Amino acid sequence: MPSESSDPPRGDWQVRPLGAEADHLSAGLRSSPYLDASFLGALADRDPVQELNGREAWTAWVGEEPTGFMILDPGPDAVAELTLAVLPEARRQGVGRRLVDFALERGRSEGWTRLTLLVGRDNPGGQAFFEALGFSEGHTQLGSYRCMQRPLQA
Repeated sequence: MPSESSDPPRGDWQVRPLGAEADHLSAGLRSSPYLDASFLGALADRDPVQELNGREAWTAWVGEEPTGFMILDPGPDAVAELTLAVLPEARRQGVGRRLVDFALERGRSEGWTRLTLLVGRDNPGGQAFFEALGFSEGHTQLGSYRCMQRPLQA
């Protein structure tokens, strides 16, 4: 994922629970080498409810267009894993930054201690994006993925 500008997304900005727009997002992200096709299919085929197997699923909207999504998967250790994707045509417009800000606020309100994520080692833009937002090297590394984390202190 390329790094993003600090400009807010154009138009009205909202984060809503993921719903029927999952199929639109899934189709727009099919070519991503970092998202598993079965995961995207599960998003497109699920009922429009906020929870996905205990995980929170959220959509970024700019105006009436869904532009990206995130999954927050809180664990029993008060650490939540973040999955984030922005449609190619909406990148570098602040959508990803706004989703991460929402995740940080959500985590603090829920009492989570940190967010973690995996980013491909062959995705320097994604790594730079998360580093710019305060994520650093995590304690576990997985082959072709880099584990990153950010504490959620107020």
